[in-house]
Amino acid sequence: MKTLVRILAAVAIAALTVGPVSAATVSSDATAIVAQAVSTGSVSGTFSDTSGSPVASAAVKITGPSTYATTTDSKGAFSISDVKPGIYVVT
Repeated sequence: MKTLVRILAAVAIAALTVGPVSAATVSSDATAIVAQAVSTGSVSGTFSDTSGSPVASAAVKITGPSTYATTTDSKGAFSISDVKPGIYVVT
């Protein structure tokens, strides 16, 4: 019984001296730091004609939240980097 009284007394003292802790007790001059990942991607591919031969020097344009353009190399390949996230149409 004495142990129970001591435990209850310790809990009561802790509750009265510490008090509730919440976001409301943070000082108003505290700095909030919010992290957000900013990422970009890339779009790459190869253009070929109906026979499967690469199409060199073809204009490639992707349109969406931003617009990017490039041309294919001698093997029909292209790559566009640092593309912002979103839905794009490749033409």
